[in-house]
Amino acid sequence: MLDSHVYVSADTELRIIDMSDPASPSLIGTFTASDRIYGLAATEDRVYLACGLRGLQILDTSNPSIPTLLSVHETPGQAVSVASSGSSALVVNLMTGLEVLDLTNPAAPTLVATEDTPGYQRDITRAGSLAAVVDQPSGVHFFRINDQITPTILGIHPAGGTPPRSTSFGVNNRLYVVYQRTGLIEILNTADPSKPVLLGSFNSPGRPQYVTVNNSTLYIPTGPGGVRAVDVTDPTNPRVVDIYDTPGTAQQVAASGQHLFVADGEALVVLSTVGTHP
Repeated sequence: MLDSHVYVSADTELRIIDMSDPASPSLIGTFTASDRIYGLAATEDRVYLACGLRGLQILDTSNPSIPTLLSVHETPGQAVSVASSGSSALVVNLMTGLEVLDLTNPAAPTLVATEDTPGYQRDITRAGSLAAVVDQPSGVHFFRINDQITPTILGIHPAGGTPPRSTSFGVNNRLYVVYQRTGLIEILNTADPSKPVLLGSFNSPGRPQYVTVNNSTLYIPTGPGGVRAVDVTDPTNPRVVDIYDTPGTAQQVAASGQHLFVADGEALVVLSTVGTHP
Protein backbone atom coordinates (compact mmCIF):
# COMPACT_ATOMS: atom_id res chain seq x y z
CA MET A 1 0.00 0.00 0.00
CA LEU A 2 1.21 3.49 -0.87
CA ASP A 3 -0.56 6.51 0.61
CA SER A 4 -4.23 5.53 0.33
CA HIS A 5 -3.84 3.25 -2.68
CA VAL A 6 -3.43 -0.49 -3.00
CA TYR A 7 -1.96 -2.01 -6.17
CA VAL A 8 -3.22 -5.49 -7.09
CA SER A 9 -2.26 -7.59 -10.10
CA ALA A 10 -4.23 -10.39 -11.71
CA ASP A 11 -2.60 -12.03 -14.73
CA THR A 12 -1.90 -9.08 -17.09
CA GLU A 13 -4.07 -6.51 -15.30
CA LEU A 14 -2.99 -4.01 -12.67
CA ARG A 15 -5.77 -2.59 -10.51
CA ILE A 16 -5.46 0.55 -8.42
CA ILE A 17 -7.82 0.62 -5.45
CA ASP A 18 -8.59 3.66 -3.31
CA MET A 19 -8.44 2.81 0.40
CA SER A 20 -9.32 6.24 1.80
CA ASP A 21 -12.21 4.44 3.47
CA PRO A 22 -10.99 0.89 4.19
CA ALA A 23 -14.55 -0.23 4.86
CA SER A 24 -15.51 0.74 1.32
CA PRO A 25 -12.62 0.27 -1.12
CA SER A 26 -13.18 1.51 -4.65
CA LEU A 27 -11.49 0.68 -7.96
CA ILE A 28 -10.16 3.89 -9.49
CA GLY A 29 -7.81 2.77 -12.25
CA THR A 30 -6.58 -0.19 -14.32
CA PHE A 31 -3.73 -0.95 -16.67
CA THR A 32 -3.27 -3.96 -18.95
CA ALA A 33 0.35 -5.06 -19.36
CA SER A 34 1.72 -6.87 -22.40
CA ASP A 35 2.48 -10.03 -20.43
CA ARG A 36 1.62 -11.59 -17.09
CA ILE A 37 2.61 -9.45 -14.09
CA TYR A 38 4.92 -11.57 -11.94
CA GLY A 39 5.94 -8.86 -9.49
CA LEU A 40 5.46 -5.15 -8.85
CA ALA A 41 6.85 -2.29 -6.81
CA ALA A 42 5.25 1.10 -6.18
CA THR A 43 6.78 4.46 -5.30
CA GLU A 44 5.32 7.94 -5.40
CA ASP A 45 3.78 8.46 -8.86
CA ARG A 46 5.43 5.32 -10.26
CA VAL A 47 4.63 1.62 -10.50
CA TYR A 48 7.17 -0.92 -11.77
CA LEU A 49 5.89 -4.18 -13.27
CA ALA A 50 8.00 -7.31 -13.81
CA CYS A 51 6.27 -8.69 -16.89
CA GLY A 52 7.97 -11.95 -17.72
CA LEU A 53 9.35 -12.08 -21.25
CA ARG A 54 8.26 -8.46 -21.79
CA GLY A 55 10.73 -7.21 -19.20
CA LEU A 56 10.13 -4.25 -16.88
CA GLN A 57 7.27 -1.84 -17.57
CA ILE A 58 7.30 1.55 -15.82
CA LEU A 59 4.00 3.36 -15.26
CA ASP A 60 3.20 6.96 -14.40
CA THR A 61 0.51 6.85 -11.71
CA SER A 62 0.46 10.54 -10.82
CA ASN A 63 -3.15 10.34 -11.99
CA PRO A 64 -4.13 6.93 -10.58
CA SER A 65 -7.38 6.86 -12.53
CA ILE A 66 -5.41 6.87 -15.79
CA PRO A 67 -2.07 5.04 -15.30
CA THR A 68 0.10 5.48 -18.37
CA LEU A 69 3.09 3.56 -19.70
CA LEU A 70 6.30 5.59 -19.45
CA SER A 71 8.83 3.07 -20.72
CA VAL A 72 9.78 -0.57 -21.15
CA HIS A 73 13.11 -2.17 -20.29
CA GLU A 74 13.57 -5.46 -22.12
CA THR A 75 15.35 -8.16 -20.11
CA PRO A 76 17.22 -11.12 -21.67
CA GLY A 77 15.19 -13.57 -19.60
CA GLN A 78 11.86 -13.67 -17.84
CA ALA A 79 11.51 -10.72 -15.42
CA VAL A 80 9.89 -12.08 -12.26
CA SER A 81 10.54 -9.56 -9.47
CA VAL A 82 11.42 -5.88 -9.01
CA ALA A 83 12.44 -3.59 -6.16
CA SER A 84 12.76 0.17 -6.42
CA SER A 85 14.23 2.93 -4.31
CA GLY A 86 15.08 6.48 -5.22
CA SER A 87 16.59 6.70 -8.69
CA SER A 88 17.30 3.00 -9.18
CA ALA A 89 15.41 -0.22 -9.77
CA LEU A 90 16.56 -3.78 -9.27
CA VAL A 91 15.13 -6.47 -11.53
CA VAL A 92 15.73 -10.21 -11.46
CA ASN A 93 15.19 -12.41 -14.49
CA LEU A 94 15.70 -16.08 -15.15
CA MET A 95 18.67 -15.67 -17.48
CA THR A 96 21.18 -12.99 -16.45
CA GLY A 97 20.27 -12.57 -12.81
CA LEU A 98 20.22 -9.18 -11.10
CA GLU A 99 19.96 -6.08 -13.29
CA VAL A 100 20.47 -2.58 -11.88
CA LEU A 101 18.70 0.25 -13.70
CA ASP A 102 19.30 3.99 -13.44
CA LEU A 103 15.90 5.70 -13.29
CA THR A 104 17.10 9.28 -13.32
CA ASN A 105 14.96 9.53 -16.45
CA PRO A 106 12.16 6.96 -15.93
CA ALA A 107 11.08 7.43 -19.54
CA ALA A 108 14.47 6.05 -20.61
CA PRO A 109 15.85 3.65 -17.96
CA THR A 110 19.54 2.83 -18.32
CA LEU A 111 21.13 -0.52 -17.54
CA VAL A 112 24.01 0.15 -15.15
CA ALA A 113 25.18 -3.34 -14.21
CA THR A 114 24.27 -7.00 -14.03
CA GLU A 115 25.25 -9.60 -11.44
CA ASP A 116 24.60 -13.28 -11.94
CA THR A 117 23.96 -15.98 -9.35
CA PRO A 118 24.48 -19.74 -9.83
CA GLY A 119 20.89 -20.78 -10.48
CA TYR A 120 17.50 -19.22 -11.23
CA GLN A 121 16.64 -15.92 -9.57
CA ARG A 122 13.06 -15.91 -8.23
CA ASP A 123 12.69 -12.87 -5.98
CA ILE A 124 14.35 -9.66 -4.84
CA THR A 125 13.81 -7.56 -1.72
CA ARG A 126 15.50 -4.30 -0.84
CA ALA A 127 16.07 -2.40 2.41
CA GLY A 128 18.03 0.78 1.75
CA SER A 129 21.30 -0.15 0.09
CA LEU A 130 20.99 -3.86 0.97
CA ALA A 131 19.35 -6.22 -1.52
CA ALA A 132 18.49 -9.89 -1.03
CA VAL A 133 18.19 -12.05 -4.16
CA VAL A 134 16.55 -15.46 -3.92
CA ASP A 135 18.39 -17.94 -6.11
CA GLN A 136 17.14 -21.47 -6.67
CA PRO A 137 18.61 -23.74 -5.61
CA SER A 138 21.62 -22.07 -3.95
CA GLY A 139 19.96 -19.76 -1.40
CA VAL A 140 19.75 -16.04 -0.63
CA HIS A 141 22.49 -13.79 -2.02
CA PHE A 142 23.16 -10.38 -0.43
CA PHE A 143 24.28 -7.35 -2.45
CA ARG A 144 25.19 -3.81 -1.54
CA ILE A 145 23.99 -1.13 -3.95
CA ASN A 146 26.38 1.80 -3.48
CA ASP A 147 26.14 5.41 -4.63
CA GLN A 148 27.14 4.42 -8.15
CA ILE A 149 24.36 1.78 -8.12
CA THR A 150 26.90 -0.97 -8.76
CA PRO A 151 26.07 -4.23 -6.95
CA THR A 152 28.70 -5.66 -4.61
CA ILE A 153 28.29 -9.24 -3.43
CA LEU A 154 28.41 -9.39 0.37
CA GLY A 155 27.45 -12.90 1.36
CA ILE A 156 25.07 -15.81 0.99
CA HIS A 157 22.65 -17.70 3.18
CA PRO A 158 22.82 -21.17 1.64
CA ALA A 159 19.72 -23.26 1.15
CA GLY A 160 19.45 -26.69 2.67
CA GLY A 161 17.67 -29.48 0.86
CA THR A 162 14.84 -27.14 -0.24
CA PRO A 163 15.31 -23.91 -2.22
CA PRO A 164 13.79 -20.68 -0.86
CA ARG A 165 10.92 -18.93 -2.65
CA SER A 166 10.93 -15.34 -1.36
CA THR A 167 12.18 -12.98 1.34
CA SER A 168 10.83 -10.02 3.28
CA PHE A 169 12.75 -7.46 5.33
CA GLY A 170 11.52 -6.45 8.77
CA VAL A 171 12.75 -4.25 11.60
CA ASN A 172 16.00 -4.76 13.52
CA ASN A 173 17.91 -5.98 10.42
CA ARG A 174 15.74 -9.06 10.16
CA LEU A 175 15.05 -10.96 6.99
CA TYR A 176 12.31 -13.59 6.70
CA VAL A 177 13.06 -16.37 4.21
CA VAL A 178 10.13 -18.40 2.90
CA TYR A 179 10.47 -22.03 1.80
CA GLN A 180 7.24 -22.75 -0.06
CA ARG A 181 7.65 -26.51 -0.45
CA THR A 182 7.94 -27.15 3.27
CA GLY A 183 6.23 -24.10 4.84
CA LEU A 184 9.40 -23.23 6.75
CA ILE A 185 10.07 -19.54 7.44
CA GLU A 186 13.55 -18.65 8.68
CA ILE A 187 14.33 -15.48 10.63
CA LEU A 188 17.79 -14.08 9.89
CA ASN A 189 19.81 -11.24 11.38
CA THR A 190 21.44 -9.39 8.47
CA ALA A 191 23.27 -6.70 10.46
CA ASP A 192 26.40 -8.22 8.93
CA PRO A 193 25.17 -9.54 5.57
CA SER A 194 28.52 -11.22 4.96
CA LYS A 195 27.64 -13.51 7.86
CA PRO A 196 23.84 -13.70 8.22
CA VAL A 197 22.79 -15.31 11.48
CA LEU A 198 19.82 -17.66 11.84
CA LEU A 199 17.79 -16.44 14.83
CA GLY A 200 14.86 -18.83 14.67
CA SER A 201 12.22 -20.35 12.42
CA PHE A 202 8.50 -21.05 12.14
CA ASN A 203 6.76 -23.94 10.40
CA SER A 204 3.63 -22.78 8.64
CA PRO A 205 0.81 -24.82 7.10
CA GLY A 206 -0.42 -24.10 3.60
CA ARG A 207 2.92 -23.75 1.79
CA PRO A 208 2.98 -19.92 1.60
CA GLN A 209 4.91 -18.20 -1.19
CA TYR A 210 5.18 -14.77 0.45
CA VAL A 211 4.89 -13.16 3.87
CA THR A 212 4.79 -9.62 5.19
CA VAL A 213 5.97 -8.10 8.47
CA ASN A 214 4.52 -5.20 10.43
CA ASN A 215 6.67 -4.27 13.44
CA SER A 216 6.91 -7.49 15.48
CA THR A 217 4.08 -9.37 13.74
CA LEU A 218 4.60 -11.72 10.83
CA TYR A 219 1.57 -12.30 8.60
CA ILE A 220 1.46 -15.56 6.65
CA PRO A 221 -1.11 -16.39 3.93
CA THR A 222 -1.88 -20.09 4.19
CA GLY A 223 -4.28 -20.66 1.30
CA PRO A 224 -7.68 -21.99 2.39
CA GLY A 225 -6.51 -21.73 6.01
CA GLY A 226 -6.63 -17.93 5.90
CA VAL A 227 -3.90 -15.74 7.39
CA ARG A 228 -1.84 -16.46 10.48
CA ALA A 229 -0.49 -13.64 12.63
CA VAL A 230 2.74 -14.70 14.35
CA ASP A 231 4.45 -12.71 17.09
CA VAL A 232 8.19 -12.70 16.36
CA THR A 233 9.26 -10.41 19.20
CA ASP A 234 11.34 -13.35 20.39
CA PRO A 235 12.60 -14.90 17.15
CA THR A 236 13.68 -18.04 18.99
CA ASN A 237 10.05 -18.64 19.97
CA PRO A 238 7.59 -17.40 17.31
CA ARG A 239 4.00 -17.88 18.43
CA VAL A 240 0.66 -17.70 16.66
CA VAL A 241 -1.43 -14.90 18.16
CA ASP A 242 -4.32 -14.84 15.70
CA ILE A 243 -5.84 -16.59 12.70
CA TYR A 244 -7.93 -14.68 10.17
CA ASP A 245 -10.32 -17.02 8.35
CA THR A 246 -10.78 -15.37 4.97
CA PRO A 247 -13.62 -16.48 2.66
CA GLY A 248 -11.36 -17.53 -0.22
CA THR A 249 -7.77 -18.67 -0.63
CA ALA A 250 -5.24 -16.35 1.01
CA GLN A 251 -2.32 -16.03 -1.41
CA GLN A 252 -0.50 -12.81 -0.58
CA VAL A 253 -0.67 -10.13 2.10
CA ALA A 254 0.41 -6.55 2.74
CA ALA A 255 0.18 -4.59 5.97
CA SER A 256 -0.16 -0.87 6.55
CA GLY A 257 -0.91 0.72 9.90
CA GLN A 258 -3.85 -1.08 11.46
CA HIS A 259 -5.00 -2.83 8.31
CA LEU A 260 -4.11 -6.03 6.52
CA PHE A 261 -4.75 -6.45 2.79
CA VAL A 262 -5.18 -10.02 1.56
CA ALA A 263 -5.17 -11.24 -2.04
CA ASP A 264 -7.82 -13.87 -1.36
CA GLY A 265 -8.34 -15.77 -4.58
CA GLU A 266 -10.63 -13.60 -6.68
CA ALA A 267 -11.09 -10.80 -4.13
CA LEU A 268 -9.16 -8.28 -2.06
CA VAL A 269 -10.00 -8.64 1.62
CA VAL A 270 -9.31 -5.81 4.07
CA LEU A 271 -8.90 -6.79 7.71
CA SER A 272 -8.51 -4.67 10.83
CA THR A 273 -5.72 -5.77 13.17
CA VAL A 274 -6.80 -3.52 16.05
CA GLY A 275 -7.24 -5.31 19.34
CA THR A 276 -6.77 -8.80 17.98
CA HIS A 277 -3.22 -9.43 19.06
CA PRO A 278 -0.31 -7.63 20.73
